[in-house]
Amino acid sequence: MTAGEATPGAEDGTYRELVDAAFSAIGKASFAMMRARFTGDTDAAAAVAAYRDLLDAVHTHIEYLVPSTRQPVPAVASTSVTLEDLTAPLGASTALLAERARRSTAPGNPATLPLPARLWRVAAAKLRAAHDLLDTHRDPDHGWRTPDAWLLDSTRPQAAAVDSLAGFLRTVANSGQALALRAREADRDVDCADLLNPAPLRIAAASLSHHARARGPIGALDELTPARETARGPKTAVEPLGNAVHTMTALRQQAWEQARAPHVSIRSIGHYALLAITVHQHAAAIAFAAAHRRPHLVANDPAAAVVRRLQRSSQLSSAAAAAWRDVYQLSAGLQASTPPDAATYEQVLDVRSALESLTRNGDGWRRVPELLPDDTTAQRVLADTQQIVRPLEEITAWQTAAITRLASGGGLFVAATSLDRDDVSEDPTLAAARLGRRLVPLPQRQTQQLVQAFAAADHATWAAVKAHASTMAPTGASFRPRLLAMRALHRAAGQPSVGL
Repeated sequence: MTAGEATPGAEDGTYRELVDAAFSAIGKASFAMMRARFTGDTDAAAAVAAYRDLLDAVHTHIEYLVPSTRQPVPAVASTSVTLEDLTAPLGASTALLAERARRSTAPGNPATLPLPARLWRVAAAKLRAAHDLLDTHRDPDHGWRTPDAWLLDSTRPQAAAVDSLAGFLRTVANSGQALALRAREADRDVDCADLLNPAPLRIAAASLSHHARARGPIGALDELTPARETARGPKTAVEPLGNAVHTMTALRQQAWEQARAPHVSIRSIGHYALLAITVHQHAAAIAFAAAHRRPHLVANDPAAAVVRRLQRSSQLSSAAAAAWRDVYQLSAGLQASTPPDAATYEQVLDVRSALESLTRNGDGWRRVPELLPDDTTAQRVLADTQQIVRPLEEITAWQTAAITRLASGGGLFVAATSLDRDDVSEDPTLAAARLGRRLVPLPQRQTQQLVQAFAAADHATWAAVKAHASTMAPTGASFRPRLLAMRALHRAAGQPSVGL
């Protein structure tokens, strides 16, 4: 597996799409079981093996989502399951599932399998693909390797995925009894006696639901795509904004890695401030142009609400750009022991170039009819702009956390000659450094001013990101709305830099 996060796109697929494909397959398999008649013991055994393999895929995925279920649990007697088991430890309930699960591969040509068996194999493959998708966000030591990996260890996204598996297991359980009866019609020696009673699987499903719903599930895992390499490569998108979306994805990964590193470069932090200025400035221009395409709407026209959201997005992005200009000016003369990453600056320039190719004509901004000539173009540009703006919310939070860490550890330095006389007049050491033209630790007053400026700019970015997400509501879903909801919870709790 390679490091990085996938560029959003239909070709990647999401966790939810894979799970939905598995749901579709088991639904078709249930319908097929109503009409299935096995012609011999081979078909019956193949169908039972496929069903058990699907149960194994479910069980393995539950263990991945909820690590506590990996611990050994006492054997559970299937005949003694009661309603009290609904609230039993989750491991005991999943043990009921494990008793019936068997990992196996399809023998020979899958096309020769009975239809239910073929569909169960498809469902198992899709569920395992969903499992593998999540696993691309972890490193070989089960640690985090992408900015989204923290979701895998977060209770509420785990709960939503487990609740989905509970519904999946209920549907699967309903087919087990019919399968066992049909298999025994073909061959009484087929090993399927434990499948005749669907109650244990239903109890396990109910326990999963109880576990999940007690934890306030939020389906943020649904929006994850496979983690992929995000290193710079040849530009492949037809539209400039498509390349900018890809570059922002790479910058998001790099910003997260750099903010987590033991040593942080103040110059790289400055590059991300420049990125925020650039993106917010152009997002404001695009939203302003979209709002002024139809200036004569009456107040009660539904489209007028869209225009108001676009105007607010433009205003908030303009305010965020101004806030980050203040940050950039405050940090421009600072130095730290860690050198900057030259590739980061080049990627920031790539984003700026892509945006300017759309929004600017020489030294001036393009006129509205030229920038957004029709509704189709306007909608596409707004959707791309939202995807470009959204990573800023995390990038700026991580950089704010990084600068706070640098400041608290005394890792910021400034040329003593740049300090005001008031800063050095009461400190002989600073006065001597000024005369000697040396670097000195950033004084406390400037340090507090810098940290406060970062916090204010980060807050402005968060407001702008939410506003841009709302502009898509009338025509399409906001990009990764559940992840945005998760981050809103952390913002409310005073932890915007979650994942570091």
